[in-house]
Amino acid sequence: MAEMTLIEKVLFLQEVELLSNLSPEQLWRIALITQVTEMPRGKVLFREKHRSDSMYVIVEGKVALAMNGEQIHEAGDKEVVGSWALIDDEPMVATATVVEDARLLRIEREDFYDLLADHSEIMQHIFHMLVRRIRKLIEE
Repeated sequence: MAEMTLIEKVLFLQEVELLSNLSPEQLWRIALITQVTEMPRGKVLFREKHRSDSMYVIVEGKVALAMNGEQIHEAGDKEVVGSWALIDDEPMVATATVVEDARLLRIEREDFYDLLADHSEIMQHIFHMLVRRIRKLIEE
């Protein structure tokens, strides 16, 4: 698969729910720190009870999330897995395993923190979306 251009990354990221309320300029800044990663079926992105330093946005493919060995969700295109790894250094609460060859955008915590040093408004938007996701989970 070909590398994504910066413009392709921005256009893709604006379709991702977690980032949907960011401006094109903010998405551009996030796109600059993403790395396109291809993962084969069976690859573990992060493990339950282990630390992770990256968030993944699924461009293509599927990733299963499991807790205590039981699958709780299968994430697909334009979904985010591991978002807490950007803001919390605690061990992950789930294991993420690629179940269909995947093309991902990876964002590492260190790069994300560097971005936030000059653009804290991005974190405000992301916190807002994370709180919305938590409320949605609680209401279900």
